[in-house]
Amino acid sequence: MRIARLGFARDVCNRVLFMDQGRVLARTTPEHFFSRPEHPRARKFLADVLFPWQGTPDASPRGTAPC
Repeated sequence: MRIARLGFARDVCNRVLFMDQGRVLARTTPEHFFSRPEHPRARKFLADVLFPWQGTPDASPRGTAPC
């Protein structure tokens, strides 16, 4: 399922699958994905989407983010 509301996905999903151009770049738990994304593209995505005013994601998976 594709989830546009990332805060909702973080709270209710038990796995995150992050894809870019048809390739799976991350397959992990929401806690790990949102707090410690490993792939550079995932880190950039989170920074751009969740924290555009900061440029980098907060270390907290429950950080304030616009939804």
